[in-house]
Amino acid sequence: MNPEIEKLTRIISEAQEAIAAIRAACPHEEYKVTQVAWAPGHYNILRICHSCGGIAGSITEEETAAFLETRKEPKRRLTPFELESLIQIKRKPQ
Repeated sequence: MNPEIEKLTRIISEAQEAIAAIRAACPHEEYKVTQVAWAPGHYNILRICHSCGGIAGSITEEETAAFLETRKEPKRRLTPFELESLIQIKRKPQ
């Protein structure tokens, strides 16, 4: 393998180990509740530590409910096209 790639791979590995050690020692005193993608289109609602960026323990049902409440889309008015489509559906004979 290319020596430069080996060197960079070793640096990445050492950095990942250092990050893991910092996160393991972190008390996770302050955190935010947010969505995190673990695969494209797949999300978990987690506590993320402000200090280390790691997962800060299990989320409670109350935190989940509060997070989901803030994520609700505001009600919007129908577009003219949507409104006309609804009118057409209601006019069809049954």
